[in-house]
Amino acid sequence: MVDAKGLAVAPGFINMLSWSTESLIVDGRSQGEIRQGVTTEIFGEGNSMGPLTDEMKRRMKDEQGDLKYDVKWTTLAEYLAYLEKKGVAPNVASYLGAATVREYVIGLDDRAPTPAEMDRMRGLVRQEMEAGALGIGSSLIYAPGTYAKTEELVELCKAAAPYRGKYISHLRSEGDRFLEAIDELVRIGREAGVPAEIYHLKAAGESNWAKEDQ
Repeated sequence: MVDAKGLAVAPGFINMLSWSTESLIVDGRSQGEIRQGVTTEIFGEGNSMGPLTDEMKRRMKDEQGDLKYDVKWTTLAEYLAYLEKKGVAPNVASYLGAATVREYVIGLDDRAPTPAEMDRMRGLVRQEMEAGALGIGSSLIYAPGTYAKTEELVELCKAAAPYRGKYISHLRSEGDRFLEAIDELVRIGREAGVPAEIYHLKAAGESNWAKEDQ
């Protein structure tokens, strides 16, 4: 029994934009989150921990900083299973990164996918959705995510839709094209038939502040 007199009692909080993807590999206790009441961590803001090509795995190893780990998985589902088997304190789930899917098929090139490449990308989405991904996550101000046109994102979300997938995005602009970026998110959700959510709803720059009232 816990004496909660004078305290507030709440369910565990959900961190909808967690970047504990690497730290949980090294230390699964997640004390920085748990001690603030966070019991569920959601990954996948634009990039996800799978699927990975051999080149993506090599680059992931080369770009490691203080946290060192072996990349022992290929798909996003395998990464989440790896965490579960290792043992982590919080509940975890992930969106499938649109940029990760793009990089898996196209690499880091700034171009549209060919029809054959788009088919491969849809197949990756279906595979990860069947394994439990939450939907598609994008971050459209960072390369290679910013290379994706609206139509490409619609197609990825259409592939996720039959699995009750959602779309969540770090908008393409939080400044002068803030409203256009919101329009893009709404269009993707409507055309793909999926719920759409914004990671950071903010307008940067004083000249754009009034746009939030629109």
